[in-house]
Amino acid sequence: MNLVTNSKTYETIEKIQRLLQSGVGPIEDHDQKWLKKEGIYFHKPKEKGLLFLRVNIPAGLLSSQQGRMLARIASTYGDGRLSITTRQAVQFHNLRLQDIPDILKKLDEVALATSGSGGDRTRNITGNLLAGIDPQEFLDTRGLVQGLYQFFQQDRSCTDLPRKFKIALTASAVLQGHEKIQCLAFTPAYKKVDEDSVFGFHVHVGGGLSRDAMVAQELDLFVEPHQVVPLSAAAVALFRDYGCRENRQKARLKHVVQQWGLTKFQQELIRYVGYELPSRGISAVETERPGPYYGFHRQKQKGYDFLGVHIPMGRFTAVQLQVLSSLADRYGVGELRIGYGQNILITHIPFYKKRELQEEEIFQELPLQPAALTGQSLACTGGQYCKYSTIDTKEKLYQWVQKLDQNFAEEGIEVPPLRIHLVGCPHSCGHRHLADIGLQGKKVALDGNVVEAFTIYEKNQESGLCTEEVAVVLEKDIVRALTEYIKKKIGKKETA
Repeated sequence: MNLVTNSKTYETIEKIQRLLQSGVGPIEDHDQKWLKKEGIYFHKPKEKGLLFLRVNIPAGLLSSQQGRMLARIASTYGDGRLSITTRQAVQFHNLRLQDIPDILKKLDEVALATSGSGGDRTRNITGNLLAGIDPQEFLDTRGLVQGLYQFFQQDRSCTDLPRKFKIALTASAVLQGHEKIQCLAFTPAYKKVDEDSVFGFHVHVGGGLSRDAMVAQELDLFVEPHQVVPLSAAAVALFRDYGCRENRQKARLKHVVQQWGLTKFQQELIRYVGYELPSRGISAVETERPGPYYGFHRQKQKGYDFLGVHIPMGRFTAVQLQVLSSLADRYGVGELRIGYGQNILITHIPFYKKRELQEEEIFQELPLQPAALTGQSLACTGGQYCKYSTIDTKEKLYQWVQKLDQNFAEEGIEVPPLRIHLVGCPHSCGHRHLADIGLQGKKVALDGNVVEAFTIYEKNQESGLCTEEVAVVLEKDIVRALTEYIKKKIGKKETA
């Protein structure tokens, strides 16, 4: 038997084995709640007894060795497929509980874990997808993200929070768009201290989506890199103590910030930190670049590029991941990166290897330059697996955007890379609020039948979130409605 190095993983394995040995009917609700905190969820319909398992990938950094292990697990224990989440993590589907202990052991062999990828606790720490290779970063934040992740993996005082707690950190002048929807986010800044310009972070709190979407607000604080973990620990502890536990609809950190206001929240946060922090400095953020990277882009290391690869619907096969891992070894340094837009990067590619790499056969299946709308589309898990969604999302959206791209190409209309996101319920796991065009599906009654309809949303100019309802459209009319809306948006008139 292989030794398990992660103590939390070892405890999880032991507890699951006890559950299996008890053999007493269905798993109780309290055990299901505990399993969620370990990243283990029951599929819909629950009666089938199948699970999905979410694996933490802090800041999306994945070694080729880890990629090969994920591929091996998917092909051995699952259905041979994996999904990329919108928090730079990976999910397996159609697993059996009796296989989970073996899967966790195999993940532990390559320093991967699932604890904290679900449930009411701190989730996977997200960060700059380009950390360490970003020409516009002020600090390589890979170590900071790992430090944050390891702290909350080991901390036992904050594993039973009122709701989930999401953290993001970046030191790039170019934000990637997700920072404003986090419970806690750190963005780059400078401050003059004793005549010296010191690098650090500004602190944003209270972001979140779902029915009452809110943009994170900036506190009047400046923290240096070594203060990121203490401040994060203080924010999570504050949430543990003051977050609402009576009503899950009002149980996120954003609701504490909303109830208290920024001034009181900052005062309480400083009390939890235990020492004063300076006021905010000057933001180093220059712009925002949401959406995935495709094709070759320059790294800050002279003579090297990274390559962005499209993963259709955010789902890929074990074989495809195996091939990508091998390509990362052959052409790069054995490193993959998982993006928020459900895409993958291969890094550290020498200029002289670019042509050979782009001719690899795998890129017939996983294109390097997808069409404008297809490459920016994103959907939640949908009704195939999720109990909250009433519709299937991924396949539908992919069919629609492919049809849209085809139609616009045939008409000779050049469409910019508009982000179209589809969600199957108000929780907005597919980040409908961050899209250029948001879609939310539902079931409606029509002439005595139940049919699927979709609300189209556009951005609110004040918040920047996609919350303004444009129309509600039946599925049979969705491509036509989107065609008309996009033409209007880009200033093209309808042809007769």
